[in-house]
Amino acid sequence: MVSQPPPPVKVASKREREYLRPKEVEAMIKAAHSFGRHGVRDAIIILLMFRPGLSTAELVSLK
Repeated sequence: MVSQPPPPVKVASKREREYLRPKEVEAMIKAAHSFGRHGVRDAIIILLMFRPGLSTAELVSLK
């Protein structure tokens, strides 16, 4: 029987967290909505990426 090598050691992240809190997302949506010519579209894009967790590739492929 061949022994397998141990799994790699997980390196701890130097960041405190790797996600946005709901209040931070709300602030981003509010800022996007009030800035530029396409504020409503940009706010909806942020909301679509946050709530269902769409990736950038999934968002771009939407029709």
